[in-house]
Amino acid sequence: MVMDIVTCCIVIAAAVFYMRKGFAIAVIGIMQWFVCIVVGLLCCGKLKDLLVDKTSLDETLKAFFARRLENSVTDTASYQSMPKLFDDWMKDATVYLSNTTSEGITSIILSVGCFLAIVIAIRIICWLFARLVSKKHHKGVVGFVDGLAGMVLGVFLGFFFVLIIFAVMVPVLGLLPQGISSFINHSFDTSYFSGQIYDHNFILELVKNLFS
Repeated sequence: MVMDIVTCCIVIAAAVFYMRKGFAIAVIGIMQWFVCIVVGLLCCGKLKDLLVDKTSLDETLKAFFARRLENSVTDTASYQSMPKLFDDWMKDATVYLSNTTSEGITSIILSVGCFLAIVIAIRIICWLFARLVSKKHHKGVVGFVDGLAGMVLGVFLGFFFVLIIFAVMVPVLGLLPQGISSFINHSFDTSYFSGQIYDHNFILELVKNLFS
């Protein structure tokens, strides 16, 4: 009975939380980072190629970093103390090293910048969509439906949280003192439905199949 109460409390708490939050914002909050990462990784290369082909941003960055790197090398005491005999060789080596390094730095900056730009764009789109359909910004029928859908989502997520907690309890029970583990096992045995959930946890079934 105790575990049944715990299970119900988790599910009810999740249902109330997501009902108040609203379905649109809840789903967007759950999915937007996943979408941002996936789309960002898939599209940042194409956006970077587009910037390189259509703009001179990469050339500007490479020239800037090459100039800074070249100056940082030529201003060192070791460089200036070299005999004049090695001036041409040192200049060629410095230019080559600066250009090569600046290309790598520019490539990294463009890749990271494109990824962040895609993430920000998706976040803005999600924010605008949430304002259109969420109960936080709409009352009446739209708000009611969004809240009701959020509650249903909360029930499913609450049940999923219960499955995760019960799955984690499997190894933890073996580490607890005998009295506590016996009490928890007895609570599962005397429960109406929590024991069935614990014994037939599909998350554990998936883990079992992965290693079988």
